[in-house]
Amino acid sequence: MEVKQIYAIVNDVRDQVLGKKDVAITDLQGIVETGKEIFNANQVDNYVKALVNRIGKEIFVARKYSGGAPSVLMDAWEFGSVLLKVSGDLYDAEKNDSWDLNDGVNYPQDVFHKPKVSTKFFNGKTTFSVKISVAEIQVKESFTSLEKMNSFISMIFTDIDNTLQVDVDNLIMLTIGNFIGETIWDDYKENTGTEDEPVWALGDLGAKSGQRAINVLYLYNTQFNKSLRAKDMWYDPDFLKFFASLQFKYVGYLKKMSRIHNIGGKARFTPQEDLHYVILDDIKANANAYLQADTFNDEYTKLPNAEGVPFWQGSGSLTSAFTIDKMSTINIVTSENHTINTSGILSVMFDRNALGVLCKDKRVKSHVTELEEFTTYKYIEDGEYFNDFNENFIVFFGADATTQNETPETPQEVVGE
Repeated sequence: MEVKQIYAIVNDVRDQVLGKKDVAITDLQGIVETGKEIFNANQVDNYVKALVNRIGKEIFVARKYSGGAPSVLMDAWEFGSVLLKVSGDLYDAEKNDSWDLNDGVNYPQDVFHKPKVSTKFFNGKTTFSVKISVAEIQVKESFTSLEKMNSFISMIFTDIDNTLQVDVDNLIMLTIGNFIGETIWDDYKENTGTEDEPVWALGDLGAKSGQRAINVLYLYNTQFNKSLRAKDMWYDPDFLKFFASLQFKYVGYLKKMSRIHNIGGKARFTPQEDLHYVILDDIKANANAYLQADTFNDEYTKLPNAEGVPFWQGSGSLTSAFTIDKMSTINIVTSENHTINTSGILSVMFDRNALGVLCKDKRVKSHVTELEEFTTYKYIEDGEYFNDFNENFIVFFGADATTQNETPETPQEVVGE
C-alpha cells in the first residue's frame, strides 16, 4: 500500500481556507483514489515489505430499484487496507420462446449465463502529523497556580485538535473538488489531435452544457434568448428562479435508473435519502432573499434541503476575501492529472457511494526527553479519500464563453497574522 505524505498540501490548503493565501493550484494526484478494476497483488505492506495487502472491507452495491465537507465520513476497519467495492449492471432482454414453439426445434436450456458484476479496488492512504512539545517545569514560573498552568496547556491541545479538524474538513472539500474537476474534464474535453493520435484538451466551458457538468447560465441564456453574464447571474431573479427549478428537476432525474449521470456510464439511480446535495452559501442566500422576499408561498421558490459551504477551495486573500469569484473557484490538478481552473461553481449532487473518507485513523504518540525535561506529543491523521466514477455525480456551474481560459491572478501570500 502506498501512503502519501500530504503535510505540505495540508498546510497550503489551510492558508487558502483561512485567507492567508489566495486560491492557488492544488495537485491532488495520489491523494484522492479513483479505484482500479484489477487489484495489483504485488502491493505489499510498509513494514517488512513482503506481506501482500489484504482486503479490509467490502461494499456490495445491492440497492433494489422501485422506480421513481459535507457528511461523507464512512466507517473504519482495523485490519487490511483495501476497500473492495462490488456492483452489478442491467441485463439485456431476450426472446421468450414459450409462445413460439415449433415442432422438432431444439431449445437449449443448459447454457450458462454469467452475472454482470464488476469490482473496484481502492488502496491508497494519506497521512500527516502535527507535533507539540510541552515543558511543564519551565513554564511554571509564568503562572501563580497549577490550575492556571493546566488551563494554558489545555489551550495548546485544543489548538492542536482545531488544527486537525480544519485540515480534515479541507481534505473532504478537496475530495469533492477532485470529483468536480474530473466531471468537468469528462464533459468538456476535446480532441485537438487526430483520431489515431488523440491530444485531449479542455474545451470552452461557456460554449455548451454537458450531461453531468451542467452550465446553468448557458441553458438559461439559450432557453430565454438572454445574454446574462456570469458575474451578474448571482443576483438576477429570473436566473435564480431557473437555477432553483433545475435543482428540483435533477433530484427527480437522479431517482430514475440511467447511464447518463456518471462518468463510467453505469446504470445507476440515487433515491433522495441517498443523495448528497451541496450548494455554495452565496447562491443559496441570494435565492432565498431575491425569490422568497416577494413571494406569498415560498414553497414554490425555495431550494431543496442542502448542505451549504462558504467556498469550494478557499476564501481568497485579505485583498479579495469572500468575493464570489474566489469562493466559487476550484484550481486543481486532479488525481487523473487534469488541470482545472474555473469559477462559477454553484452546487453539486452526488450519490452517497460516489465519494467519501474511509479508514479515518487518529492517534497520539508521546515521548519524554528526560535530560531536557519536556514531552513531545505527535498527533497523527491517516485517511483514505476516494472518488468512484461509476456513481452519480452532477456539477452545476455558470460560465461565459472562454471563462476558464482567462489568465488567473498570481497568488499573493499575506505576510504576518
